Amino acid sequence: MRQIRLTDDGGEDKAKMLKKKEDEKSGYVYTSAKGYLRDKSRFQHTRREYSYLPYYENINQNASFWLEQIKAGLAASTLPYLNHFYHRFSKADHIKLIKFIYNVILEPDYDRRLIHKACSLIKTLINDEIIKRNDLTLPWRPIYDLYIEVAYQRNSKNLEKSNIRSAVLSVKELFPLSATKEILDEIRQFIDVWNDYAMAKFVRLFSAFVPLKMSNEEHDLYGAGLWYDEMWISEYCPGYIDWSSKHTIIFSKLLRTLNLSVRYNRVAVGDGTGMGSESSGAEWIIWMLGGVNESAHRCFERLIKCVESFLHPLQEGGHTPTLQSFLDALVNEMVRRVRIERIRKKTRNKVPLKMRLTDEQIEWFVNILLPSVLYSVFSTVETSASNVMRNLAFLAPQLVLPKCLDLIYPSLSTITEPHRLKQSLECIVEICVPLVRDNGTYNYRTYNVCKQNWINSISENAEDREHKLSSSPVINESEVRSDRCRVPLREHAIFLLEALIEAIDINDFQKLSLSLQANFSSFNFFNMKESREYCGCCVTLETIFQLIPIVNCSAALEMEQYANLTEEEKRLCKLTARFPNIVQDFVNKVFKVITQLSSSAPNDGISCVDSICDNSETIMIGSEEIVISTSIQSAFHALFSNCSSNFVELIGDQTYEFISTSEFENIIAADAACSLIQESTYANPARYFPMYIEFLLEKQKQYITEEKKMLKELDATTMWFAYLSDMIFSVPSDLILKYQNECIEMHKCTISMICHNAHQGACWSLKNLLTQLIEVYPISEEDRQHNLDLPLHLSLPIKKWGVKCLKDDVTIKWHIPTDVEVDFAEKLLNEFAYSEIQLLSAPQNIDKFAIKRSLYVVDSLLSCVGNRLPIFNTKEIKLSETPVDMDCTHITSVSPRMKMFSFNGENIRERVRITMHNLMEFLLNQQDDQSKNLLLISSVLQTLCTEGSVPSFRALRRNKRINYRDPIQGRRAELYNTFERRIFSYQKVRIASQATLNKLIIEFPNSKNLLVDDILEHLDPKRNISHEEMKGALYILNKCGFLISNIISVRCKCWLTVSKIKISEKPSIIALVKQSIDSVSVKQWSLQRNTNSANIRTIAQEMFTDNNANNIFYARYQELSQSQAILMSENKFNEKYEKNQQRIDNVRKELIEICKNKGQLYHWRQVDSARTFLFTFYRNLFTVEVAEIFLEMLIDVRPKWRRVAAECIASYLEWNKPPTKKILWSPPDKATLIFTKFTNILVIDPKFKYACGLRPDNLCIVYDSDKLPNDEQTWNETIFVAKPHWGAYQWPRKLLVTAPANTQTELQRPVSEYNDIEKLIIEYMKDEQFLTSWHAILLKEKEDSDVFYASEYRFVKYLFRNFGISLIPQFKMLLESICDSENKRPAIRRAQTKLAATYCAGIIRGSRNWLFNDLHELWIWLKPIIVCQIEGLTSETVYYWDTALKFCLDVTDVRRFHWLVETIFEIASRPSPTTWHRCVRLGLVQYISSCSGWRTTELLNRVIHIANVMTSQAWLAPERDQIANVLSFPATYGFAMGDVSNIPVKYRIPKLGEIMNIFDIHEMMKSRKIQMDRRNVLPVAQSKQLAVSPLPPTTTLLENSLSVKSKFNNQIITNQNAVIMRRQLYIKTLLRFLNSYFLSCFVALSSPIISLFPLITHLADEETADMDETEVIRDADLAVDASDVLFQSWSGIYLCDELADEMLNSVEKTMNESTSWKAWVSIMKFLHVFIFSNILVCEKQERPEIVQRMVYNAICHTQLEVRREAADCLTALIHCGFQPLTKCYIKELFERSNNETSSKKHGAVLALSAVIRAFPFTIPPLVFDMIPKYCQLGITSDSLTRNTVTETLRSFLRTHHDKMIETGEKDVIQKLLVFIQNVISPNYYV
Repeated sequence: MRQIRLTDDGGEDKAKMLKKKEDEKSGYVYTSAKGYLRDKSRFQHTRREYSYLPYYENINQNASFWLEQIKAGLAASTLPYLNHFYHRFSKADHIKLIKFIYNVILEPDYDRRLIHKACSLIKTLINDEIIKRNDLTLPWRPIYDLYIEVAYQRNSKNLEKSNIRSAVLSVKELFPLSATKEILDEIRQFIDVWNDYAMAKFVRLFSAFVPLKMSNEEHDLYGAGLWYDEMWISEYCPGYIDWSSKHTIIFSKLLRTLNLSVRYNRVAVGDGTGMGSESSGAEWIIWMLGGVNESAHRCFERLIKCVESFLHPLQEGGHTPTLQSFLDALVNEMVRRVRIERIRKKTRNKVPLKMRLTDEQIEWFVNILLPSVLYSVFSTVETSASNVMRNLAFLAPQLVLPKCLDLIYPSLSTITEPHRLKQSLECIVEICVPLVRDNGTYNYRTYNVCKQNWINSISENAEDREHKLSSSPVINESEVRSDRCRVPLREHAIFLLEALIEAIDINDFQKLSLSLQANFSSFNFFNMKESREYCGCCVTLETIFQLIPIVNCSAALEMEQYANLTEEEKRLCKLTARFPNIVQDFVNKVFKVITQLSSSAPNDGISCVDSICDNSETIMIGSEEIVISTSIQSAFHALFSNCSSNFVELIGDQTYEFISTSEFENIIAADAACSLIQESTYANPARYFPMYIEFLLEKQKQYITEEKKMLKELDATTMWFAYLSDMIFSVPSDLILKYQNECIEMHKCTISMICHNAHQGACWSLKNLLTQLIEVYPISEEDRQHNLDLPLHLSLPIKKWGVKCLKDDVTIKWHIPTDVEVDFAEKLLNEFAYSEIQLLSAPQNIDKFAIKRSLYVVDSLLSCVGNRLPIFNTKEIKLSETPVDMDCTHITSVSPRMKMFSFNGENIRERVRITMHNLMEFLLNQQDDQSKNLLLISSVLQTLCTEGSVPSFRALRRNKRINYRDPIQGRRAELYNTFERRIFSYQKVRIASQATLNKLIIEFPNSKNLLVDDILEHLDPKRNISHEEMKGALYILNKCGFLISNIISVRCKCWLTVSKIKISEKPSIIALVKQSIDSVSVKQWSLQRNTNSANIRTIAQEMFTDNNANNIFYARYQELSQSQAILMSENKFNEKYEKNQQRIDNVRKELIEICKNKGQLYHWRQVDSARTFLFTFYRNLFTVEVAEIFLEMLIDVRPKWRRVAAECIASYLEWNKPPTKKILWSPPDKATLIFTKFTNILVIDPKFKYACGLRPDNLCIVYDSDKLPNDEQTWNETIFVAKPHWGAYQWPRKLLVTAPANTQTELQRPVSEYNDIEKLIIEYMKDEQFLTSWHAILLKEKEDSDVFYASEYRFVKYLFRNFGISLIPQFKMLLESICDSENKRPAIRRAQTKLAATYCAGIIRGSRNWLFNDLHELWIWLKPIIVCQIEGLTSETVYYWDTALKFCLDVTDVRRFHWLVETIFEIASRPSPTTWHRCVRLGLVQYISSCSGWRTTELLNRVIHIANVMTSQAWLAPERDQIANVLSFPATYGFAMGDVSNIPVKYRIPKLGEIMNIFDIHEMMKSRKIQMDRRNVLPVAQSKQLAVSPLPPTTTLLENSLSVKSKFNNQIITNQNAVIMRRQLYIKTLLRFLNSYFLSCFVALSSPIISLFPLITHLADEETADMDETEVIRDADLAVDASDVLFQSWSGIYLCDELADEMLNSVEKTMNESTSWKAWVSIMKFLHVFIFSNILVCEKQERPEIVQRMVYNAICHTQLEVRREAADCLTALIHCGFQPLTKCYIKELFERSNNETSSKKHGAVLALSAVIRAFPFTIPPLVFDMIPKYCQLGITSDSLTRNTVTETLRSFLRTHHDKMIETGEKDVIQKLLVFIQNVISPNYYV
């Protein structure tokens, strides 16, 4: 690597140079955004963060150089550049790069790796906020063709579809505006609602290619105006589309996706699908809001009100995660939209002004969601409610903050519900930023207030607190104020601090851990060899300490200049006087906790906590204790970094006294104590570093003696002071230089100790020391401390609470290493590292423990000085041959004049490498275990190969869960600390904790060629290799990708080695070998073609056309572009290609030998490996020898390899099949064109504009049994259109169809034209012995197999596809032998049927392009075989033939297979031996009639006729289900046909009403009406009529109805019973049909369906069904099916606005006409669900009155069961807001409770009970006020009324007791509770 700087001789640059040198001498430098602001206009987009780094100018110049190098090297390193610098180039360069990379993707000759890399690159290059369509347009057609070829065609280059799709998504907004129409014309051919595959393809292509980001004016002409009626998208065209008419269906569909259940969780509302996901539904909603039309607002409000109670913790269920995810998605999308509209200038114009959200609308949104979110906060399910609350708080803090405070204050004192505190604290942490920023700056339109004055309550002393709380005024929870008297809430932060510090108590871990909540990973502070950074840190206290300056501002109240402070600011200044006590309490609590930690036992089952003296690698630590320990430092750090110096000294002095007088042996306590030392010395190093260093030097001399240095385990006291010595060196470098001798003395003392923990800690401390000396890092703490210490008259800290960082104005102070510091660092390195290297140079003189210690020291110290180590001075290894300059530009923020370290003039890297190499050889020759030392050597070598450093700063534990970011303002409102940490992250260099070799290979993939031989040596079967050796080598091959390497030589060597590997029975070896084999694929053999592209060279030439081009690079590029250089490149490529081809031939030859296994030299696993590798050759590298191997495998003893062989041969035949000749066919014009009255031009007929299916223009390709190609001439003249979706909605622009069969010369080629492989295949398949063996093996396998293997089918298919009729005699013989089933076992007959299905499917599908005469002859003998097999189907074999049929007819023109179609229909029309056979045959013809959707409607009508005939005989449920499925298909898809008036009758599918007539609905309804009339006229005589035979009903199934002249005539009774039984079957089938139809169709209701409601209600009522005079015997299944339809399916179905009145009127009429009380109960149950599911529709117009009338009539019914069900229904209606609740309504109910009629009186009481029960979690004022009067109803002699009131009040008291205490005045509540208790108390004297 090399560093390159571009400089000139200008005076300005010299001045800058001198300034830099002066800064370096001073040891620090200030940086700002000045450079960024200067360069911002020059570039498209660059990182602001780099301008804050030192040496920004150096970075800037290097970046410019790198860009020119990229342009010259043609994308050699473009992606790393973009990752570092975003789009740091001019617009001209940006456009050129995009064009270049786009053309690389489209280049046909480039290797797949390069294209994949280009796809990733263009995704990073294109930012539609920077480069727009006005700047650059790209053609869409080339990449569309590429995507189609990759995703849906051969994909000959083996490109990854996901990569190409990501590239398309990136570039589509740069397509020209005219592209939208062109793309739509191209993809509309896939619109076919009958075909799921085609519709999915259309949606995928639409989402990938159609540009969506346009202005409304552009949308009108080029965007949504072209596709809105076909696709609904809300985000990209806000305001363009009026969604009002579609809100009902959108929100109703969304309601059904939320997994809700009603009626006590017995009925599901929807199936949980429909919108794709909750996030999709949320996106729809948010982008429909805004504007003057509030239709969407009303629907959204209704939706949230409906689901609100489902989020309550008591209502948790399967819907809870879905609803929480929905809320999260809603709020995230709202935040995103507000940010787009108001903050981001580049996206602000995305939303038109009229559609932008106003403050009022945002507040409305928050108010609507807030109750639901407050419920979800306390969910026991893992929830994101705190994040939702956070986003809401940033959207409308004035509404959310009071509610959060109402959560936290009661939770701090709760005892019985500890989970409430955890969840409340999580919310408080999330809303801390808006809380401390709530300073009264903004005037809000509306706001919430806390329900109680918590500050006054906290201020009261203990004895008065209860009284004060009870008498405090309570605020109505629903009250939202709109005056100007709002008080800011930020003062609560101080009171929360006090409360949380009070909660610090180790004896109450729950509260303590929540106050100091930690998110940590395993950390062993005393095992510092990996110097792991702390991950755990506190949440709540840290958050508040970080946000508010801890400075006492109370004195400002006495200053005149602050006389104009607001009352809130004065109060806040006064409250800051509490800070000294708060800080003191916090420090005392922490000291107490640490002391208790040292003596307490772990709380989670661990017997003891390890001592600091323990040297073992496994440390026993209690989980709760480590949480506390890791939380303490983060809180201390936040406090130290944001408090004035007097507080720092207060804490620091007490800490010094605590540490100097304490001694801890417990690991946790010592860890916590050490963190306090670190924070103290870091906060005020000038004061505390000398104190600690003096103290510890004295203790070292006292306790660390020469004798103790030789001990492996130290006593606790010595170990304690050794650790303290390692904690104090994270201090500024000037102090380190001042105490150089003391630093060296202390570290010499500890690093020389034998004790593992001691020298480990010394290394960790030395790393900190070296980092402080030589690294560049921010040192702004002094400046921040200075600002906090400013006098109050200069700065008032309360005005800086949560202050935002203005990044353009802020400056950062950086430490810059001085020469003195670097010299001292080099001295330390020589002192401690070089001495260890010298020891390791003679390893024979030291033991392995000393070696381990020395290696650890070397690795630790070198890892943190990598920036100062010169690179190796040995010869550079070239991994690839290229004329392009591959030397990367080294971008660094370190001074270019930095001094490099050496060991007395020696290159450190080279010296250490040699030492490690010699040491490794020495260790490998030792007898004892040296594995730990070898691992350390590997780590050292990895350090040597790492160019940068791994700096070791102090172990700061920071909570990664705390989020200070403003989701709306983004980084514009960033805190300074967060900003500084983010800037510093660009300075750090981290290395992954992976194996050294793996990392190097990932970094340098071409190095595999150098390493492969060494690795494979450990797998050589000729060597005596160990198990571990094999395992390691195989692991490297897999992990590092050797087996799938793009270097062919590497791949060939690895494949052969794995194939010949020594056989091991170890499971781990077997698994690794299998993993190796499974990793390979056909894609490995995509051989690169010539990559010299004239087009790419031309585009690359444009890179240098501007004035900024670098002349050196341009000259180099010109040199490479010369014809001679190009020719030389082509020759080199061809030479390399030939070598690779030779390698492939050699490896193929050896694999063949292994597979043949002559002399049984190879194990079967080796043969299997070779077979797998050979399989990958089938596309382009197949040979006769390989084909022979796989043909022999067809009769292998193992089924797996037989199927692999079949798949391989089939894949070869498919890949190399003779092409089918295509011709261009011009389809008829779409029938949507008509002549207008006033002009002579064609326009679109609106009747057909969106019709999908049959039209006059596409009738020429439908299946017509009268026009089948039954002769040769017709067969050759018929146009066969293979894809069923072509012509459904729109014809393709260019339609290529298969040419006539008599012109397909390629398919009729003679055997002489076959290649050698094809001749071999034919030879094998004509070999009678081979064929018989293959057939017998398959037959035997089918006896026990129930799987239809596609590989066997494909093998047969491509035999007949490629070889025509050549193999007909052979397979005819096999099939005829199968049909000879005489005297054979059932198992054999089943196997024959299964195998016949495979053969027939392959033959039929493979012969589709044959000549007519050949096909005719084929079907003469094939038809009887098919008939025989299908008629003999059993339950075990039907699956095979069903699958075979799908393979035959999938995605094809069914007319090609009319022989098969007519044969199956012929079989279905024959008499069946059993009902099961009849059902199976109906299923087969059903599939045939629907496989091509609209093109087989004639077949569908024939199936419907068969089903109609079967209905009257459908005795079995499966048969009825099959009939229902047949009929539901046309009922569901009939809507898509449009106007069919000009379509011939035989093609029309029946409408829903016509399908309903099949079930004799009219006659059944007529019969029911007659019975209802009779019951109404003769109610008294009804019971007598039960003994009399009923009159026969009439029917419409027969043209002439039966007339019964005498009801006592036995013959007539017999006929009547037959009619009744038949009608029963009709009804049962009808119910199954309705269930199937409702499940298939979202908009399922229609007038014919609604007309069935009386009948379904009648059948679902057991009582009326039992009295039904049309039934002879009661059928229980009928009532069950009817109930299932009514309550489960119909009640949750979508009700469209057009049919709402008809539906509700039908329900009301049915209820009024019914004489059975059970029917009334059924209707109430139905309404309970139906109204909730369709609440948006049912609330319109006068529909609520209809529903209320029905409920009122039911609640006054004479039957108690009806009243109770009506009350439940009323409860639900009130709860979801459908039934409005007013004082007048309640007053009317109380008046009705005095009615003299018992049923009406009790009904009114039940209605009042419903009002109370409708609010299970809240107490509205109306309900609160009505309870006393309701209690009086319980004091009555009417037991029914009394029981109802008592039950209601008991339930109310059980659920609302605590709520009443919270929301009412004490005296009133006490009286009310006494009143309720008097009513519900049992009376023992009654």
